[in-house]
Amino acid sequence: MSPDPFFRPFQAARLWLAALFLLLLPWPRVFAAPAGPIPIGDYVWQDFNGNGLQDDGEDAGLAGVGLRLYRDNGDGQFQPQIADMLVGQTVSGADGSYHLSAPSSGGYWVEVDASTLPAGLVVIAGDQSHTSPHFLTVWSAQGYSGVDFGYSPRAVLWGQVFYDYDLDGDQGLGESGVIGAELCLYEDVNADTLLDPEDPLRHCLLSDTQGGFAFADLLRRHYLVRETPRSGVGHSTISTLPAFVDPWQAAGQALAPIGNVQLGGLGGVLFVDVNGNQMREPDEAAGISGATLRLQHLASGALFTTTSDATGRYLFADLMPGAYALTLHTYPAGYNPTNAADRSVQVVWGSSDLTQDFSFASPTSITLAHFAVEVVVGGQRVTWQTSAEEGQDGFIILRSASETGAFVPVSGFIPAANTPAGASYEWLDLSAGKGVYWYQLESLPDGARFGPVSAAGSEVGAIRLFIPFVRR
Repeated sequence: MSPDPFFRPFQAARLWLAALFLLLLPWPRVFAAPAGPIPIGDYVWQDFNGNGLQDDGEDAGLAGVGLRLYRDNGDGQFQPQIADMLVGQTVSGADGSYHLSAPSSGGYWVEVDASTLPAGLVVIAGDQSHTSPHFLTVWSAQGYSGVDFGYSPRAVLWGQVFYDYDLDGDQGLGESGVIGAELCLYEDVNADTLLDPEDPLRHCLLSDTQGGFAFADLLRRHYLVRETPRSGVGHSTISTLPAFVDPWQAAGQALAPIGNVQLGGLGGVLFVDVNGNQMREPDEAAGISGATLRLQHLASGALFTTTSDATGRYLFADLMPGAYALTLHTYPAGYNPTNAADRSVQVVWGSSDLTQDFSFASPTSITLAHFAVEVVVGGQRVTWQTSAEEGQDGFIILRSASETGAFVPVSGFIPAANTPAGASYEWLDLSAGKGVYWYQLESLPDGARFGPVSAAGSEVGAIRLFIPFVRR
């Protein structure tokens, strides 16, 4: 039966909508493959700075370079003459340009014949340079002109690390190489010859059994070679060496040698010298803290400062070998040095001298300005003068037959004047017979001793400056 004429317009509209829907579906589209030949190229060049970019005015084409085109068999692996068929070959022109033709669409390999390249050139991978062989899929009949190959030579940067025993910066006879020193290569991106945070690390290696090292395959760049610091090792030369490598000019470049030095140390202890012999005895444990010591390297003028710790010890570490001036610069009030406060010292290669002690007499309640002895009729007169006294009880005189012998009391108790401005004293030793005698002065109640002094070899009445106290 024929459809009702009323519904015929609706049926037609439904058919049009169905047809439009089918047209809008994502059906597979089939395009005709371009008919060959399809051009492929087109440039082989000298990448002067090795950046993989074709820089205007810097780079030049490479002439006479052979190139081959292989059709891939579909496995995506380069197998020339085995599975992949050679379909074309050519040679770059005087300007470095080349042209190959793919017979039809598909996958292809472009290979540079390395045997036709100038000696020493290596391909550079970059935004405008491909490695060889290079794979591409050909579909467009317009061709592919970006299959370019940039080449640059590489260079070697080498050097030597050695023990500079004489500190002259040159490797002389008997100065052996340093084995296992770490050297790191950085690219000096701003060419300022300084190692900056933005300078990228390229490679690190260790020096060989002769102290030698070499960084190979370097492009035209500014570089820095730095020896990694090691504990106890210093340098007689700079340890970060700048270098500009230009492989177009030279295949290799030597760096200045890096001189290593085994550093030394210098130290000692500041202590209360109870017995006055300038040596620290087992029972002289009291150290003097807070003293300032200065050390100056005589050759360079370099000045170092340190402070004695709570035990009285001090240390100058990591010192270059050589002659120094050591100075006791400051020390706590009331203490008096009993040995040389200024002295010349020598720092020896790779060792530490921890014997540079400073001995002190402890504070007393008097300040002694004069202490002497003179031969008089009937005996020996001992005189002393103080420039300040505080809380002082008195004095005792002690005597010995030798400077280093045992001292025994020979006087009774001698009361102190106890005046802030000090006072003068004398005592006559009537028991001294013929011969040489040494005297010490002991102050009470602190027990501080001064001396010894003697009249031997002196004129009568000669003054001897006091030597800080020693223990009873």
